[in-house]
Amino acid sequence: MGSKATLPAKRRAINKEELRRYLSENNKVRHVIDNIEKLENQAEELDAVTVTRINSAINHRLSLLKKYLPDEKTASPCIEFDFKKSQKPHEKVDQIIKSISNGEVPPDIGAMLIQSIKSMVDVEEYTDLKERIEKLEKALSGES
Repeated sequence: MGSKATLPAKRRAINKEELRRYLSENNKVRHVIDNIEKLENQAEELDAVTVTRINSAINHRLSLLKKYLPDEKTASPCIEFDFKKSQKPHEKVDQIIKSISNGEVPPDIGAMLIQSIKSMVDVEEYTDLKERIEKLEKALSGES
């Protein structure tokens, strides 16, 4: 964990590691797999109560695993490329497209950056329109 990690994030990381160690040392994952194989084994006859209990145990363990050991989210790689912040939005998009075509920026990251610029433009337009409408309303009502 980086030095900027919050205390709760550090605790979660420690708890995850402890749970992984517990599962590994006590062969809990192996036990779930054994139960699944037991259910798949057509040579072994199981009564309905046993099947229900095994299914219930598997489902409960898997839900606990999903809750406490969720799939790791992949983080986008840190990239650096020449980007002029002072340019107009369409020029920024052009810069990003050129960086994608040069291989400096992965296409998915480029698309995300372009979408961010579009969102920023939308917010600016909304803000501008809102301010203009408020000025018109004030002018119509005689306020200055």
